[in-house]
Amino acid sequence: GFGANGTVTKTFTGDGTASSIAIDSTGIYILGGFGYSTDKKLSLEKLNLSGATQWSKTINPLSGGDDVPHGVEIDSTGVYVVGASSITTSISTGGLPETSTDSWTFVQKRSLTTGALITTFGTGGSIKIDPTLGNDYITGTSIDASGIYLAGSDDVQGTIQGRIEKRRLDNGNLIWVKSSPMGVLGLTIDNTGLYTMGNVTVSLSFAHPWARTNGLGSMA
Repeated sequence: GFGANGTVTKTFTGDGTASSIAIDSTGIYILGGFGYSTDKKLSLEKLNLSGATQWSKTINPLSGGDDVPHGVEIDSTGVYVVGASSITTSISTGGLPETSTDSWTFVQKRSLTTGALITTFGTGGSIKIDPTLGNDYITGTSIDASGIYLAGSDDVQGTIQGRIEKRRLDNGNLIWVKSSPMGVLGLTIDNTGLYTMGNVTVSLSFAHPWARTNGLGSMA
């Protein structure tokens, strides 16, 4: 059977959550996050098909900041971990204390058998994607034999726009990148194309910001 009565559990220090799961003929790969608000980390674990742990890795690219999980993909050459890091700094504008947050995406490639970083991918096994000075994050991932696809949003001077890019599987180099007027929340692929979904936020203004009603709910 699988685990204890069909269930495998894991306890984390601080807040723990599972994010993504993938499977191949050798096991199950589970990506999650844990920690406290000032220092969050990722957890990547491989179970065999009976639920026993084969290996476990803690992923913490930004020590002292927040690292959060977004997706895990696999192929015959490795495990691809997609997450985001963010850091908040204090700034002063006109003498008033304010904070500024910068976030970016990272992609790592790890061994299927040991979980170790595959150093031929990116720099030492990891790629940092930070196209703007604002909040850049990935919300959807997919993979095929020709590359890994990453979809999300960029904050361009306060305006959110969608971003989709494709990268090579062997070294992580960028193949192409596209932008869209709306944030991208997810994507999937088949042999005919790439499908994305997103949303558009519309701001509405009203001539009367408030209204008064009588006790029966009618306009007074």
